[in-house]
Amino acid sequence: SGADREELFRALLRQISGSQTLNVLVVEDIHWADEATLDLLRFIGRRIRNSRVLLIATYRDEGVATAAAFRRGLGELVTQGLSSRIELAALSLPAVQALTGTSGLSADQLYRLTGGNPFYVTEILRAGIEAVPTTTRDVIWARAAALSSETREALEAAALIGSRVEVELLDAVTPASSAVI
Repeated sequence: SGADREELFRALLRQISGSQTLNVLVVEDIHWADEATLDLLRFIGRRIRNSRVLLIATYRDEGVATAAAFRRGLGELVTQGLSSRIELAALSLPAVQALTGTSGLSADQLYRLTGGNPFYVTEILRAGIEAVPTTTRDVIWARAAALSSETREALEAAALIGSRVEVELLDAVTPASSAVI
């Protein structure tokens, strides 16, 4: 509380690099990261060379080609020579067939709809629907229908705000957000 950003960065570095056991720091969806988060990743990345720390940062390639701050941050991590990039391929039809298992869904239809995108495949299977939807929108509606009314209200408000939602703003526009966050 009240610490400046540099002190917070140093505190995290101390937390993850102070032991003889391997520590893994996972930061997901950095394609949505703000400048401060990218600064943190650069800070940590420059300082873990001799530590027992594995930093895993995930992102999606779509839409980040023009994000200068993201590309600059990623470029800085890559130029240190200690990173590896692992690109995940789409699931094959046999993989989708294995995932659908006894769900009763048509693996062929599911594969055609999702293009083998693992996120879409698992979300459709998690939704527990009885047939492969014709669009991704149908999957979202099916998942939303299973939510409580308070959660749906907060979700609808967040959707109207945009792709990035600050919790404080969501709290200001709907009292339901406090109940579900």
